[in-house]
Amino acid sequence: MPDLSAFILSYNEAENVGPLMDSLKGVRDVVVLDNGSDDGTQDLFKKRGARVIDGSRIGKYQATEQDVAIFRERFGFDPSFTAGELFDNAGERRNHAAGLCKNDWLVNPDCDERPEWDLPKVKAQMNGQQGLMHRYVFKHNPDGTPLLQLAQCKLYNRKQGKYTGWIHEVLVNKNNGEALNTPYTPDFTLHHYRKERDYRSTHLKQLQFQVVKADTVRNLHYLGRELADLKKYEESLAVYSRYFKTGQDFPQQACQAFLVQALCFRNLDRLPEAIEACHRAMIVDDSRRDPFFHLGQIYMELNQFKKALIYFKAAHAIPFNPKAYTSDTRLYTWGTHDKLSVCYQRLGMLDVARMHWLEALKYLPEGAEGDRILMNGKYMVKKIDERQET
Repeated sequence: MPDLSAFILSYNEAENVGPLMDSLKGVRDVVVLDNGSDDGTQDLFKKRGARVIDGSRIGKYQATEQDVAIFRERFGFDPSFTAGELFDNAGERRNHAAGLCKNDWLVNPDCDERPEWDLPKVKAQMNGQQGLMHRYVFKHNPDGTPLLQLAQCKLYNRKQGKYTGWIHEVLVNKNNGEALNTPYTPDFTLHHYRKERDYRSTHLKQLQFQVVKADTVRNLHYLGRELADLKKYEESLAVYSRYFKTGQDFPQQACQAFLVQALCFRNLDRLPEAIEACHRAMIVDDSRRDPFFHLGQIYMELNQFKKALIYFKAAHAIPFNPKAYTSDTRLYTWGTHDKLSVCYQRLGMLDVARMHWLEALKYLPEGAEGDRILMNGKYMVKKIDERQET
């Protein structure tokens, strides 16, 4: 049974050291490549038995006036970064850290991630493999249950794989650059617990600098998505215009790109284009509920409840797939039932509406959405009682 090392990239992560090292119990070799922390991160890792390496000069690149000009020419607007700013090549940094480990099999959590695993079972599955795909919970509900999850690989053999990419780096085959052959293990879940910190402006700069250095569909997608999250919808659409002209992407990510494009169109009141983008998302990947659900939402906003019902029913027919690219668990618990309940209610089909409302109650979310669902149910029950009285 092969042994396992862990490597970690860190910068001012003192609050995360203890929980992360606790989650790595059983891994005897832990390497930390630190980027110049000044909050005690390095000492805390050393006290927990990790080998801490100064990585403040590894994978550093300085932006130039030419980089700024290239970005402006490609996208038609100025980047957030300026000439002279330094950026990390995270893929290069991860590969450097991997080379410092004692074992060939490596797990690579970020500081805000926590492995949850049956380590002996996971080790037993590593023999003869290039890596192992596993569940990755990107966001959690307030009660700690998964909100957004996908299948990912952060457990691999360094003789077979390496990282590529400046940010949102990805593992590829060391010999040919293609995807690793990674069977799925149900015995390992990596939980992500990012706290909102003042990082968005530097994150955007990093993404913009990356597309200058590596103008790929993957990098363009992540930049377009970040701009949409920042409500820079016109700029996001400019990036996606180049994305769709650049080349082929794998279907699951292309589907996500169309959905972000649809979000931008919706927020710019360009509904026909939003509808078209949702349809394109369905065509490239019909294995997830998201494009059907979002199209149903658009028709709900237009008060076209018969059309909305068609797409919510189609979404409801798609089963949950834990190995999917991204799974929004709300759509597989209360979300779709809630929308079906509203549509049936508006169409006067109160008994069916009540059935879906009761299903939504089984997964009732906290906060404003839960309050709205409860109020909607009270109104519906009142209407059913009035109908029975007459």
